[in-house]
Amino acid sequence: MISSTRFGWSVLAVIAVLSLGPSVSSAGTPTFEGLAGWEGDGWSQGYGFVGAGALQPIGPGLTLVTRVSASYLSYAFESEGVTTSVRSPGLSAMTGLRRGLAGGTIAVLGGYETRWEERRIGEGRGATGVTGGGVLQADADVGLGRRWRGFLFGNYAQAGRYLFSRTALRWQATNREWVDPVAFFLGIEGIRQGNDDSAALQAGPFVEWSVVPIRISVTLRGGYKDRWSPNGPHHRGAYGGVGLYHRF
Repeated sequence: MISSTRFGWSVLAVIAVLSLGPSVSSAGTPTFEGLAGWEGDGWSQGYGFVGAGALQPIGPGLTLVTRVSASYLSYAFESEGVTTSVRSPGLSAMTGLRRGLAGGTIAVLGGYETRWEERRIGEGRGATGVTGGGVLQADADVGLGRRWRGFLFGNYAQAGRYLFSRTALRWQATNREWVDPVAFFLGIEGIRQGNDDSAALQAGPFVEWSVVPIRISVTLRGGYKDRWSPNGPHHRGAYGGVGLYHRF
């Protein structure tokens, strides 16, 4: 488990690196964003969230990002033939920097998360508790030509000792000149997520619609998932998810 001191210094170090070097974009007016998403499978593992953020330019190519969100995490794991179910709603707040680079962006955010966790072992009564800890999140958006973009995303939360990472490649299928109101994209993704209790590997396609005039994007995802526990069997099957993003 990452210590709180090392966690905080890591956030500060990466943000400092982002503040250095040449920039290719200029500062603009502040904007706001709303985002929401859900992902689940057939084995009681799922994650949903809703959040809002503010994007404040603070210099050429440099933006201060602030976000707050509410989330709900659920999963189950097996140990010595006994299934433990975990339900964990939470609240988090993060801030950090996003830097514009040639053809894309890179961002690092850090903050704090509180979770209310209930664990139910077998058919017995659940035990509840409150946990908290730091959150570190990083993402990159890289242009790979006129119609291709690559994405990297990672989030580690101390409260649930939970890591979520995603790699994706997206291809713009329509509205290549950005003259129509709607653009359609096709993509493929790979996901690694979990903690000491439960872990999963996922891969599959996704589709995305972007409504340009009102700056709304909707994403549908799905594919194959392998989930396991350290002392339990592997469960293999399908997963699905949906995402929504709106820039005000």
